[in-house]
Amino acid sequence: MEKPAEVNPHIEKILANELEKFDTSRLLVIAGDTLLTTKNVTDFYRGRKFRPAWSDSGVFRADFLTLFRLIRDARYNFGLVPADYHYRALDSLMRNTRDSATRLIDAVKLAHIELLATDAFFVMANHLHHGRIKIDTVERLSWNP
Repeated sequence: MEKPAEVNPHIEKILANELEKFDTSRLLVIAGDTLLTTKNVTDFYRGRKFRPAWSDSGVFRADFLTLFRLIRDARYNFGLVPADYHYRALDSLMRNTRDSATRLIDAVKLAHIELLATDAFFVMANHLHHGRIKIDTVERLSWNP
């Protein structure tokens, strides 16, 4: 994308296309990570008409940066594992949102950040509210909305 104003419409199309895949498949993998709350993520973006929630015109919103820091520091602040919230994928995508040769904004990477961050938000909220492991066991709780 050459102009920041062109980024959001492209992200909206990419989000709609990616989430359409969920309608035909029960598993959605983004940047090598599986979304755990795909139905919630799909409903969230459909309700927003696929508008980006975590960035605007190629610039990350402050609430995304806060979420990213919460994920990064989850081990120290909450006793949670950052990898459960797509930390590595988000970190890698964030560092490469511009094409290395042209320095143009990569709408696909921003759309992938949208999906991973939203999934991370729902999963982390669930873990903070209900816990990550079953009480009196060492089994991890699975996502069950």
